[in-house]
Amino acid sequence: MIWTDDTEVPEPGDPLHDELSAAGRALLVRPFPRRGLHPADLDAIEAFARK
Repeated sequence: MIWTDDTEVPEPGDPLHDELSAAGRALLVRPFPRRGLHPADLDAIEAFARK
C-alpha cells in the first residue's frame, strides 16, 4: 500500500504508522502541504512499487 497525504498520513511514532510500515508492507509519504510531492517522494514511490 502507498499512502500519500499531507495531513492524514500517520507520523512516525504513531502506532498506526508503525503497524502499517512494519516489514515494508506500506509506504507512508507525508508531502509538504504547500509544495506537494517532491521528486524524492516519487523516487521512493517508484522504488516501493518495484519491490
